Amino acid sequence: MSEGARRNKAERVGDLVESLLKRSDTRAGLRAARVCAAWKDVAGPVAAAHSKAVRVTDGELVVAVDSPAWASEMSLMRSHYLQALQERMGKEAVTSIRFTVSKHAVGRRGVEDVPQAAREPEREPITDAEADAIRADVASRVSDDALVEAIARARIATRGKPTKRRGHTGSEQR
Repeated sequence: MSEGARRNKAERVGDLVESLLKRSDTRAGLRAARVCAAWKDVAGPVAAAHSKAVRVTDGELVVAVDSPAWASEMSLMRSHYLQALQERMGKEAVTSIRFTVSKHAVGRRGVEDVPQAAREPEREPITDAEADAIRADVASRVSDDALVEAIARARIATRGKPTKRRGHTGSEQR
């Protein structure tokens, strides 16, 4: 058998397998998985680092992003992303894109990847006496013990002075 005949036969087998997969994929799961996998390439490395294609439902691709700023930025590029996906996957594969903010959009990002301005400032701990004073103040105004503790913890957490960040050159906001 010649090499050309083998290649044609292999191509026909590949086409047959593809056809079988398409027919057996009654809920469009395979196509949706391919659309989601294509998202990284379509979005590009920077946008892909802040987003994750989650699912395709009735032609709508849902993309989780890690901040409102990225959701806004990507929304401005929606038509570009949609056109690129349709060129790769076909117009019926995805008909719209919705961006949603989710802190779990990119699971492996570390604190160092979050812009400095978006990070919660580190705070110096307050003294036990200051914490007791806060609890007493809250207890004098609220009767539910669990609520007193929750409010006191929240006030204590935001009470300490922000510490200076290493490498930060701008003025500190207090």
